[in-house]
Amino acid sequence: MKKKVVVGRSGGVDSSVAAYLLKEQGYDVIGVTMQIWQEEDVFTQEEEGGCCGLSAVDDARRVAQLLDIPYYVMNFRDDFQKAVIDYFVGEYQKGCTPNPCNACNRHVKWEALLTRAKEIGADYIATGHYARIKQLENGRYTIQNSVTASKDQTYALYNLTQDQLAYTLMPVWVLNYKYNGKMYSFNMNGQTGRVVGTPPKSIAKIAMLFCGITASCAGIFALLGGLFG
Repeated sequence: MKKKVVVGRSGGVDSSVAAYLLKEQGYDVIGVTMQIWQEEDVFTQEEEGGCCGLSAVDDARRVAQLLDIPYYVMNFRDDFQKAVIDYFVGEYQKGCTPNPCNACNRHVKWEALLTRAKEIGADYIATGHYARIKQLENGRYTIQNSVTASKDQTYALYNLTQDQLAYTLMPVWVLNYKYNGKMYSFNMNGQTGRVVGTPPKSIAKIAMLFCGITASCAGIFALLGGLFG
């Protein structure tokens, strides 16, 4: 039986490619966008929606259709209110400097999402973060650098728990690319090299889709270059 993984979908390039990679690796992939915006009007949501606003839902849904994976929007408003907004305000009132993104990562994008994922029978959650999870000989899990130093995101994941790391997949850590029109490289299982071939139709469609909804195609084609050379 295929292992089931819930991929947190922001609607962006990295989480889209993460979903594609996991499907290619044989996982049963489910896309989920976390609804964290509050009761703002539509204009405010679009202007200040951040990584999980309404426009992200449209983008993530279209990519899910191209990849032929199920896609859902799940309500995490209360979790976000308590773990991020209330925490942010409370820390300022105490004269401290809060870090809302790290709080959101640990308590919402991991703790709350992992709980919900387990409730629907998933074995893992996954994200498009550039970081690697490695289990040491003593059984503990560690966060390690991705092969792309310029995109490494370990700094934002330092406070994840052992349980959260044990149930998390981060497939894009293997990608290392520079968009210069010539050279892309990859690192898979410690072996660095170049993959030569034609992108499958599904990922090519994603490239075309993002070129239609973003200001620049450089990011998605660079990422595809890291995959296929």
